[in-house]
Amino acid sequence: MPYLKKTLLGRLVLTILVTAFLISAVCPVSSRPSQVAVGFLLAIPSLLCAWTCLVLPSMEIFTALLISLAVFLVFMVMTVLRKVITTREGTLIEFFRAVMVYMMIGLADGLLSPGKSISTEDN
Repeated sequence: MPYLKKTLLGRLVLTILVTAFLISAVCPVSSRPSQVAVGFLLAIPSLLCAWTCLVLPSMEIFTALLISLAVFLVFMVMTVLRKVITTREGTLIEFFRAVMVYMMIGLADGLLSPGKSISTEDN
C-alpha cells in the first residue's frame, strides 16, 4: 500500500479497490432488502470520501473516509454475525460467513487503531 499511495495511478487503484470492496460486501450479506439498502446507504459516504480524496487529498477527507468505513464495517459485522449466530445448522456458507466476520473485525481494528500507519509516515 505505501507504494500505491505515492502516485496518482496508485491512488486510483486503491480507490477502485475500495469501491469494489464496498459494493461487493453489501450484496451477499443479507437476503432482506432493507439490510441491503442500509448497507448501500452506509457505503455512500465512504465512496464519496474515497473518490474526493483521490481528487483533493487532505487529512480531513481521509479521516472522514476512515470513520465512514468503520461505521460501514461495524454494520456489516453485526449483520453477518447475527446471521451466523441465528443459523441452526453449520454449513460451509456459515463457516465462510464466520471467517468474513473475523477478517472484517481485523480490518476495522486496522482502520481504527490510533496512528499505526500515520505515525510511521511522520518519522
